[in-house]
Amino acid sequence: MDLFNVGLIMDLFFGGAVERRWWVDPDRMDPDRSYYHQQMLQWGTVTEEDRDEKWIEEVGFPQHVVDNVIIPLVEEEMATESTQFRTNVPTKLKVCMCLYHLRRRDSYSTTAKVFGVSTTTCKNNFLLFCNILGSEQIRNEYINFPNENEAEEIANDFFAYCGLPGIIGAVDGTDIPFQIAGTLDWLNYKKMNCMTSIIMCDLNLRIRYILSGIPGGWHDASGYRASELDVLLKNINNNNYYLNINEFLVPYYYLGDAAFKASVQMVPMIKGDTTPEQRRFVAYHKKGRSVIERTFGVMKSKWRRLLVSNKYSLNLMQNMIYTCSVLHNIHIDNDLPLEMHMEQIPPAENPPVEGNFQLRDWLVNYCNTV
Repeated sequence: MDLFNVGLIMDLFFGGAVERRWWVDPDRMDPDRSYYHQQMLQWGTVTEEDRDEKWIEEVGFPQHVVDNVIIPLVEEEMATESTQFRTNVPTKLKVCMCLYHLRRRDSYSTTAKVFGVSTTTCKNNFLLFCNILGSEQIRNEYINFPNENEAEEIANDFFAYCGLPGIIGAVDGTDIPFQIAGTLDWLNYKKMNCMTSIIMCDLNLRIRYILSGIPGGWHDASGYRASELDVLLKNINNNNYYLNINEFLVPYYYLGDAAFKASVQMVPMIKGDTTPEQRRFVAYHKKGRSVIERTFGVMKSKWRRLLVSNKYSLNLMQNMIYTCSVLHNIHIDNDLPLEMHMEQIPPAENPPVEGNFQLRDWLVNYCNTV
C-alpha cells in the first residue's frame, strides 16, 4: 500500500482531512504565495486607473468586467465546492487563469504555477471555459448578424467612412496555427497546419458572424460558400434595399478580397492592373475592407494564444477560436483600449474567379460620378 492510500485511510478514520491545496504539491507551490494572491488580489490598494491597467495587461479586462460580465457567464458550470479532501478553486481564480492563458503563449504548467494550482486543474478548467464561451448559446448572445435596422445603420457608417453605399460588413478568412496529423486538408498555401475561420465584421470592428473549424487547405471562397453569409444577407435584401440611385437599387453587400467570387452579395477587390476609372473604387474598397484586417490584428494581439501552433483536439481548437471571438466582442462593447498585432502576411496566390460583376461595375462608375 503506497503512502497516498495510507494518508487517505487516516483521513477517513481520524477525521480532519489533510488540506491538499487544490491538488498541488505543497513543496512546489503554496497557492497563498502565488502571483495571483500576492499581486493581482492586492491591486485594490492602488488607484482605480492603475488597477484597471494592470488587470488589462494580465487578463485582458479590467476587474469590474471580469466580475460583472465574464464570471456570470461561466459561474454556474465552473463553480465547485470544497470537499473533505481538497479546497475548492474559487471561480474568479479559474476565470482569471483561463484569460491569462489565452493572453499568452505559455504552457499549462507555466500558467498553473502562476496561479498556484496543478497542471491538470489548469488544463481541465481551460477546456471547460472554452466549451462554455464557445457554445452556440453564448455565441448567439454576443455574435449576432445585423437585422434590417442595424443593416441600414452599419451601411450609413461605411458610406460616411469610405464612400461606398450599401456595405453591411467586410469578410475574410484568417488562419490559426494548429497541430494535427494524418491529413493534408489542414495544410494551407504556406505549408502550415492551421484551422481557418471566416469572419464578417462591421465598422466598429465588432464580429457579426464567424464560422470556424474550416480546414486550412480550403480556399477562402470555399469557406465562404460553406458559411451562411449568403443566405443571411439574401433574407435582408429580399425585403428591402439600401438606396435607389438613378433607378439602380443598391443592395446590401459584403466587401472581400480578390479571392471571393463576385455576386450580388459580395463585391471583391479588382485583381491585377486597374484602369484610371477603377482606381478611385479601389481606394474606397481598400479603405472599407481594412476593418476586417484590423479586427484580426486586434483579436490576435489581445489573445496571443491564437498565434501559437496548439496541439488541441478539433473540438477544443474550434471552441477556443469561438471563445476569443466572444471575448473580442465583450472587449469592443466595453470600449476598452485596442491592441494591434502587426504581423506581415504575404498575399495568397488565389486563382482568378469569375462571377456576377454587375454590382461592382456599377460601383466603379458611381465612384467616378460623385
